[in-house]
Amino acid sequence: MVKPEDRFKTAFRTHHGHYECPSWKAHLQHVEAVLQTLQQHELYARLSKCSFGTSEVDYLGHK
Repeated sequence: MVKPEDRFKTAFRTHHGHYECPSWKAHLQHVEAVLQTLQQHELYARLSKCSFGTSEVDYLGHK
């Protein structure tokens, strides 16, 4: 299980809402599902533009 104080680190947002995963296993399952869905629609994430396992992300000049 992910510690409650660390749960925000698993967060992601879609047009359906904001989600925080209760465990790392659940988080990895969600990441895999997203990547599979992209692949099914012939959309691919460019690895050079992806960040996995980071504590912060620089987005449009903001952290």
